[in-house]
Amino acid sequence: MPSRAKQSILFSCALWFHGQKGDTGLKTPDTYFPLSVAAVFAALLFAPVAFAQTAPAAGSDAKLEVTEIKDFKDWRMKCLSDGAQEACSIFQNNVAKAKNSDEKIFALLARMMMVERDGTTTPHLSLVAPLGVWLPGGISFQFDDGKTITAPFLQCGPDGCITDLAVSDDFLPTIKKSRTMHVTYALPNQQPITVDVSMMGITAGLNALSARQ
Repeated sequence: MPSRAKQSILFSCALWFHGQKGDTGLKTPDTYFPLSVAAVFAALLFAPVAFAQTAPAAGSDAKLEVTEIKDFKDWRMKCLSDGAQEACSIFQNNVAKAKNSDEKIFALLARMMMVERDGTTTPHLSLVAPLGVWLPGGISFQFDDGKTITAPFLQCGPDGCITDLAVSDDFLPTIKKSRTMHVTYALPNQQPITVDVSMMGITAGLNALSARQ
C-alpha cells in the first residue's frame, strides 16, 4: 500500500495559510509544505467529476491513474495513483442552471479526504467554489440547521477557489448525521449564492476512506 504519510503531505502542501483557532471543531491547516511535493495529486483538490481517467501531473511526465471509483449514494470515492503513491477522496460535484438558458454550470465541489500526519489521521473537508467569487467574503456553510461556519478561501486554481478544514473528532458526528450541507459564497457584486449539498452516503464514504488507511 502506498505511503499514507506522503499522501497527507500531498494533500496539505498547497495550503499555507495559518490555521484559525476556535471551538467550531474545524480549522484550516497551519503548516506550509513546498508546492512541488503536491503536484502529483493536485487533481484531488480542484478537478470536477468529469476530469480525465488519467491526467499529467504538474511539473512531471508522470500520469495519474484512477485505481478505484465507487459510489455511496450522492457521494463518489475516487482513488488516484502515480504508480508509487495513491490518494483517495470522496466528493460531490454540484451544478446549477445558467441564467436565461438550460446550460448546467459548475456551482460547488465538496470533497473529504483522510489526512495522516505524525501518526494521526484526520478527516479534511474542502469546498471549491467557481472562479469569480467575492474572495473577501470567504465561504460559509452549515449542516442542517446547525451553526453557520465561515472560512477564508485559501487559494484559487484553474478550476475554482478552495478552502480546506481539518475536522475534529467531536465535530465529525455532526457531519455524519446531517442530511444537507448549506454552502454560501458571494458573487463579485456581493450577491449571495447558496448551494445545498446532499449528505446522503457521507458516512459510508468516510468509512470506505478509513478502511484504505
